[in-house]
Amino acid sequence: MSEFYYQVKGNLFRSKNNPEDLIEINEVFKNDSPILARERAFEVYQNYVDVLLESKDLTYDSHRETVSAIKDFFSTQTDTTPLYLSEIFGPIENNLDKGISIYLIMSDSKTFNTLEGELIYDDKILLHDLNSEIKGLKEVMHTGLLQEYQLYKKYDYNCKDYLASFPTAEKSAKNKYEYILRTPINHEITHLLKGL
Repeated sequence: MSEFYYQVKGNLFRSKNNPEDLIEINEVFKNDSPILARERAFEVYQNYVDVLLESKDLTYDSHRETVSAIKDFFSTQTDTTPLYLSEIFGPIENNLDKGISIYLIMSDSKTFNTLEGELIYDDKILLHDLNSEIKGLKEVMHTGLLQEYQLYKKYDYNCKDYLASFPTAEKSAKNKYEYILRTPINHEITHLLKGL
């Protein structure tokens, strides 16, 4: 068994009119070759996205356009931050737990069950998120993609043709390039990193 595997997890609004009626997604993908589990996770993620787009008579064009087109499924577009919290922390995203995410999970991750019986993984890395416009999430995904590549390197796993490089953001960095495994969903790494 490989040292890590992948999870597609999410919560979506079934309809705009009933924010209490959620579609819950929680699928795990394991394979002795983690790149195959990764491909399957991204394929399933894309299948969910395609179904959401079809419900609006649209087809997939880009991540950015998809987020805009299906925002109703993961955003109420209202702020419900309690006043005392907004005074301390500023505005808090009330749809933080909505969207669809792809995580890398370490095989030896500690787990625990919620009161509802959901299995929670302690050691997981966010790689991609449909609701990527939430403040700070792009930086988390960027770091996650860098960590993922380092794990592939550490365990000498096959990356197939997913390796992508881009100039390091820091001018004083020892290495001039950073490496990640690109996502099949968004080939434009510059979009992911925009605003970092």
